[in-house]
Amino acid sequence: MLCADIIAAGGGNYVCTNVDLAIVSNFVYQVLRSMNMRMHPLDLTAEQLFREAQAFDRKGDVYTAVKLYKKVIRLAPDWVEPYLHLSILYKDRADWKTCLHYTRKSLQFDPEAREAWTNMGLASTALKKWKAARQAWNHLGYEFKETDQSTDFDLGTVTLYLNPQALPEIVWARQLDPARAVVLSIPQPGSGRRYRDTILFDPESVGTQVVGAKKWAAYKELQVLRSSPYKTFSVELLEVTDAQVDALAKLCNEDGIGFDNWSAATHLFLPPAFRESPEFHLHSFPREAGIRSVVVGMAAKSQRPLQRVLKNWEIITLCQYQHLRLVY
Repeated sequence: MLCADIIAAGGGNYVCTNVDLAIVSNFVYQVLRSMNMRMHPLDLTAEQLFREAQAFDRKGDVYTAVKLYKKVIRLAPDWVEPYLHLSILYKDRADWKTCLHYTRKSLQFDPEAREAWTNMGLASTALKKWKAARQAWNHLGYEFKETDQSTDFDLGTVTLYLNPQALPEIVWARQLDPARAVVLSIPQPGSGRRYRDTILFDPESVGTQVVGAKKWAAYKELQVLRSSPYKTFSVELLEVTDAQVDALAKLCNEDGIGFDNWSAATHLFLPPAFRESPEFHLHSFPREAGIRSVVVGMAAKSQRPLQRVLKNWEIITLCQYQHLRLVY
């Protein structure tokens, strides 16, 4: 109802002022708001249930959280938030088919939801739906050709936070696409990971790796997509210099054997719980001068090529080794 209509109804000839218009506008707003709340009594219930679902989700009660999120969807089927939270919940559980279902629902109601596009890329990658994965990454700023071929590129070196729920460890990896990388370091045997494992990781950084003056983003592992055929070995090099250790590393690289100087590594097991956006100082110990014994990790499909490389190394450097062992 307009101001003039109200005055006409009262039989007067009063001229409306800005103050009158503001009063009437506020009155109309309050009436419409009251009508809307009566017409949609489930909105507040859905919002309350959503907050309860979030609380159970934070406490780790996944079963109850899922039940409540689904109840919210029944009450407010056009609301994007419960779909998005379900997609995140199933992403964290590596249930990619269900994650993909709720991600598509999220995008149906909010086509610009960045986190939903990230989950679409992750789920599609895990399920080898390469065209859908490429489309998702392109929505996030990449420029991949939208084909059905896997996104096996070389996007440089990244650092991964492996096995975050059990024995976490920071390692180097070669990035294949926005969410996959191949491990280049030799993880500690207790981590359950191997050299050249293909890892699906969350593209959202969880911290920073510091190497000298340079910083690298660190990403959390979500799942091992392909287990490597390489086995993990350890060996002790006796009374060696840094140059002699480097000589073995070079021989291993030439023969396609993984190599990692565990004695100089700081990427051993880390606490599962860490502060937000921590800095991991990886391989930052100063190299000791002089002669000493060191333990190195080596990776190969069998022990024979390791024995051959170590024998050649002994001839070249006149050094010795002991305790070549299969450790994982």
